[in-house]
Amino acid sequence: MRVLYIKSGYRGIYKYLDDSIMTALQENDYVWQAVHPKEAIEGVERIVSSLQPIYMLTLLGDYLSPSILQYLKTKSIKTVCWLTEDPFYMDKTVRKIAAFDYICSVDLGACKYYQSMHKQVHHVPLGTNPAVFHPIDSNKSNSLLLLGFPYPSRVRFTEFLMEKSNFPLTIVGRGWNDHMKAWQHDPRLTIKNQWLPPQEVMKCYNEAQIVLNPHRQYNCIHNQNRLGVISESINNRTFDIAACRAFTLTEAKMDLASFFTVNEMVSYYNEQDCLEKIEMFMREPAKCETMALGAYKRTIQEHTFSHRLAQIHNIVM
Repeated sequence: MRVLYIKSGYRGIYKYLDDSIMTALQENDYVWQAVHPKEAIEGVERIVSSLQPIYMLTLLGDYLSPSILQYLKTKSIKTVCWLTEDPFYMDKTVRKIAAFDYICSVDLGACKYYQSMHKQVHHVPLGTNPAVFHPIDSNKSNSLLLLGFPYPSRVRFTEFLMEKSNFPLTIVGRGWNDHMKAWQHDPRLTIKNQWLPPQEVMKCYNEAQIVLNPHRQYNCIHNQNRLGVISESINNRTFDIAACRAFTLTEAKMDLASFFTVNEMVSYYNEQDCLEKIEMFMREPAKCETMALGAYKRTIQEHTFSHRLAQIHNIVM
């Protein structure tokens, strides 16, 4: 299994994704080498000549030059692009999918749209990295945790919880201070107004009694999705939370049942439904632990980056 991995070229969370994929390649006995997407064509030619890869895998492909893709095509090396931000930037992704032999997308809605334009489109969600996201001893010092960028729907959701619930809430992410000024002196609310690296996020998940997982909306003003492709899939945070053996209430998505049973993960359909489930599960910590354990076992057995690479390998081969 000889694979050329071309990194995303992005920092932040994408460094974690790149590192996790390379770790999975290493641990599963792939013969591989990684390069930056802006590597000079001469460097890529030397690597290809030595490695003789069967296929190339890249995330997003935003910084990958057409000359490198054309060179790989002349060498009959299959090209795979894993689109991990779908459907939020569909306006630009639809313009580049034709350049690759295989398209893997994290979202079912995006896959359905691409399939009218490309013959090899496959639903491959991100996995988790158990070396980063894992259980640790914790006294569950935080009642409710919401982690993520303050998209408008998440801000409304948070305001609803502050108005209707008495449970302490911790929110984590850059920009939250600007949106929660009306609540900044409320003793129930803790704001960590910063982007946290994955290792710190792991600690946050472990410290929470309930992790809330509202998803990004397909029509958010921050998106580039004028096509209006509706997101249908759970986010990768779902697997990271489960890998920490943390109990989560996740926004209902069409494909949740494809990954977890109702005895492993609980979903909610709207703000009121979420609040009612918060109140119920806060009274049943033993049930939360049992469900979180089930989701943890399922994730380690089926939803790591190693499992996703095996899926991609089977698609290509």
